[in-house]
Amino acid sequence: MSQLAQALEEKNISSRYYRFGSFGNGYSDDSFLIEELSGAFVVSYLERGRASPIQAFPSEDEACDFLFAELTSEEYYVRGWKRS
Repeated sequence: MSQLAQALEEKNISSRYYRFGSFGNGYSDDSFLIEELSGAFVVSYLERGRASPIQAFPSEDEACDFLFAELTSEEYYVRGWKRS
């Protein structure tokens, strides 16, 4: 996941918008989370202190690839994920 954090940093995506399990700088609201649950890597969206699962993956790499694609997509750039 450190490679994902580095790749997002290179794309100017603020670490405020993601976290890894109980680690990372993501806030409890309006951020993404990757955590390992029951042998799967789950990508969730955190809003109002609650995690809403988006998708589960069998590997950490697949979860990281998915989150990278989400945070670097045009839709999320428009919503303000990119640092100004």
